[in-house]
Amino acid sequence: MAGLSKNNNKHACLGRNDRVVLASIMPEKSWFAYEWLFGSPTNYNFYNTLRTIYEKSSKDEIPLILEKAKKQVELDINRSLNYPADKVLKTSRNYVRCCETAPPFCFEILAGIDVKPILAYFQANHNAATELPFPMDLIDQNVSLPTEFTKEFIEEVEALMIRDPELEKYDLSNYFQSINPQKEE
Repeated sequence: MAGLSKNNNKHACLGRNDRVVLASIMPEKSWFAYEWLFGSPTNYNFYNTLRTIYEKSSKDEIPLILEKAKKQVELDINRSLNYPADKVLKTSRNYVRCCETAPPFCFEILAGIDVKPILAYFQANHNAATELPFPMDLIDQNVSLPTEFTKEFIEEVEALMIRDPELEKYDLSNYFQSINPQKEE
């Protein structure tokens, strides 16, 4: 979305999920924080809505799209959660990649908290079978998949390949890599 906000051009956007992009470029034992890109640990909350607001805006409204996106996110939080948006949006989104073969995973913490001890824990304590940190792996073990998941998964892979025939196999693999293959249905 940085391309959209800087150039007022939606075609400057990649059109890919952030985790897919990061899986392609993040080396093992690395960390990425959105605040490096957006200047604030909480601004990423608004960039998710930016493209939708841009597409609904007239040319006169383009300079105001980020403000409109912020207002829309705050309105959605207040309406959906019945809780003040400023309290919900005080988190910092981070991605860490523990191993080369595992995708980066996202975790959020309160803005201003030192992330380094959390990163050190994740790097030091991960399951060798899944290559996910133990807390993430334990959560994954408690999540069950519906019985039709495999069929739907294959249909989604086929649909992605049809929609984007130039999609490289590595990118396609990264897109679905967050699903734990060790877990039985």
